[in-house]
Amino acid sequence: MFDRMADFIENNLDLTAGQLPAWRHLVADAKAAMAQTREARGDLPGRPSASAPEQLAALRERMTAGLAALDSVEPAFAAFYALLDPQQRSRIDAAVVGSQRW
Repeated sequence: MFDRMADFIENNLDLTAGQLPAWRHLVADAKAAMAQTREARGDLPGRPSASAPEQLAALRERMTAGLAALDSVEPAFAAFYALLDPQQRSRIDAAVVGSQRW
């Protein structure tokens, strides 16, 4: 899903030469964060035989890893977003709102 969204942004947002380095930095940071999160998930008990306290602890660790990933990507996202013009920002805003599944 991330690669599809990244391709959409790069190909359809009409990024300028000045915006591309910030975009590529964001993509690299996001991919690194996702890899770290996947690695953290692999170390956690997810088996049905795990006790309820083990499952709760594993959930906490997954959430902590997810927040750490967000923290590592947020500065690059903020730098990229700051370079966008109002029309580009509205397109990103709509894409992010549309991707929220609470």
